[in-house]
Amino acid sequence: MATESQRARLRSDIGTDETSLPDADADAIYTEAGERYTDAASIDAYARVVAIRRLMASAARETDYSAGESSEKASQVFAQLRALLPVWEAALNDAVLAASTSGAARFGGMRRKPKRIREYPG
Repeated sequence: MATESQRARLRSDIGTDETSLPDADADAIYTEAGERYTDAASIDAYARVVAIRRLMASAARETDYSAGESSEKASQVFAQLRALLPVWEAALNDAVLAASTSGAARFGGMRRKPKRIREYPG
């Protein structure tokens, strides 16, 4: 479950409010992020990625509306979210890299069984 400050930061980072991202949905997003990552920075970044993807799924159904001189361009919401998603995916990648204990792979030779020393009677 997310704290109140985590919910508020999540909403402000992705541009939503309590009506478009209720507390229950924010808690579910943080629970999902906690199942995947263990460090706080990765959990926060992944929560934003998941929230943006869910908002994109709902915004994909939106259509533009115009009547007379008034118009509403609801399809722009999807475009803006698509532009925001790579920002938080990059932040997630940075957080995952920072959380890893070793940044490089270690290579080494396999230990072999030593050859037998054969002695013959002389």
